[in-house]
Amino acid sequence: MRILSWNINQGKDCSDLMGVIDTLQEHNPEVIFLHDFLNDRHGRIIRNVMKEIGCEYQYFTGNGTMSGILILSRKLFYLNRCNYIKPSKSHGWLDIMFDDYRVSILAVSIPKCSENINPGEYWERLLEYSKIKTVDDCIIIGTLCTDGITGSDKKQPIKEILNTGWVELIHYCQSREKSAVNEFKKISTRTDYAFATKQVKESVSTAYFSSLGSAKGHKRMPMVLELA
Repeated sequence: MRILSWNINQGKDCSDLMGVIDTLQEHNPEVIFLHDFLNDRHGRIIRNVMKEIGCEYQYFTGNGTMSGILILSRKLFYLNRCNYIKPSKSHGWLDIMFDDYRVSILAVSIPKCSENINPGEYWERLLEYSKIKTVDDCIIIGTLCTDGITGSDKKQPIKEILNTGWVELIHYCQSREKSAVNEFKKISTRTDYAFATKQVKESVSTAYFSSLGSAKGHKRMPMVLELA
């Protein structure tokens, strides 16, 4: 199963509407996560076009036209558990599952460190949830909230995730494949991340950032995962 995750930062970086649609079509993923998606007029055009080409199953976490995570899928999926409090800028996660594929994907807006949240407790709770699941695979696909964060503080939420037992898939897959070209280092602003628990990381055959986004002028590149 091919999964595409993309922080399109709609309304800021996402000015070429057809460029976004073309990029999604060229990758031909079975499941798409669009982070920072706005369900406005342009957003509805994206949804309608993607539905016409086979992404029949859709779910949007946002409230009205506020930004959120849009899930587009060619496969029927179920909301296994949702503790997202709308709008989706809340620090919750959305768990989706498929009938014909034993994978649970947690769509997350990765919280920044602030006085309003304890990141350690948040990720410990998420890790405990993944341990009690009855599916074989559990993967996090998230976008990091970096608004108002500078310097080393940007990486603190990522450290919290790694400290609670998750493996960062871009690093892991590139290290495993000993790739000579490390594409993600070329990205000036990386906001998309994917993690897997240690016991299921081998189910991900590859993880990489696509160059199609930059070729079309987008500031942020789509992240692609291939599940064996």
